[in-house]
Amino acid sequence: MKYMMKKLILTCLVAGAMAAQSAFAVSTVKFSDGPGNTGGGEFNAVTSDHGSFATFCMEYNEHIQMGVTYYYEVSTAAKYNGNGTTDPISMATAWLYNEFLNGTLSGYTGDTASANKLQRALWYLEGEAGGSTQTAANNSFLAAALGALGAIAMNNANGAYGVHVMNLWSSYNAATGVYSGAKQDQLIRVPDGGTTLALLGMSMGLVAFATRRIRK
Repeated sequence: MKYMMKKLILTCLVAGAMAAQSAFAVSTVKFSDGPGNTGGGEFNAVTSDHGSFATFCMEYNEHIQMGVTYYYEVSTAAKYNGNGTTDPISMATAWLYNEFLNGTLSGYTGDTASANKLQRALWYLEGEAGGSTQTAANNSFLAAALGALGAIAMNNANGAYGVHVMNLWSSYNAATGVYSGAKQDQLIRVPDGGTTLALLGMSMGLVAFATRRIRK
């Protein structure tokens, strides 16, 4: 019995260490260009810890370069936007990106025209200059999001559909833990929803429980 408990403790410690490493590691990403010629997405992102996926930008006044390694944090808001402000993404933005990733966004064909239209709809929803000419009448993606969500379309998403923002930085100081050099933030879907941290807490709790049982 004691051998089994000790084995359980070791397993939990390993799981906890792996979860902690995943939860607190510095994340990096590189981009390559996809369809669209607005100066925004579609971009192809390859990350150190969330795989590869297509994404769109949240900030018209900041920029990125293809093939450059950036550091990123995951949050629910675009940060700084070239003017020092923080802007939580809307429910409509989260809905559109989720539909896009699911392959269920009606009318999105992966060509230049549809990529441009989706990017401009997202910019409109986030109050960015690149979307200033968009309306529900001339942008079917915008019309779909507003129609699907109604009165809550412009509410803060707060992680709805698992959609968050990659806050991009050009530099990271490992000694101080400080990021610098804000770059053009991008969308990301993180279905984890905090599971990594929850698993870490559970594993440490199991260690404490098993230790008490052994002592008894």
